[in-house]
Amino acid sequence: MTTLDDTPFRAVLVHAAKIWSVDPDDVIGDRRLSEIATTRHVVMYVAATVLQYSSLHVGRLMNRHHSSVRGGIEKIAYRMKRNKTLLARVNAVSATALEVANERSERPLGLRGDASPDALGKILRLRARREARILARKPYR
Repeated sequence: MTTLDDTPFRAVLVHAAKIWSVDPDDVIGDRRLSEIATTRHVVMYVAATVLQYSSLHVGRLMNRHHSSVRGGIEKIAYRMKRNKTLLARVNAVSATALEVANERSERPLGLRGDASPDALGKILRLRARREARILARKPYR
């Protein structure tokens, strides 16, 4: 497993675990309780959409296969369309990821060279485009 010293990823992991009241080690681990699995999928989703990590990189950070990461991302994208509470929680985790990435001058893709105050709006637009591509491939059921 790759080290979790990756500060933006660790910030996403810890913040998501705090929101869902689970242990960050459980999110990385093998437990499959609903709250832990949802938190794990949100971390995968935010790492892929906001931090612009590849599914392979996210999988290495979380000790998962990249296809499991893609499945988790698709599942959360589908569930966010129907669950406003989940959407609000994911937006909170996304905002944390964006703040940490900007502190370290690691701007996500699409924001390089752009320090506008509407950075979260740009992230949300990028996310919407990516979700549309994900959901067009195969609907999660």
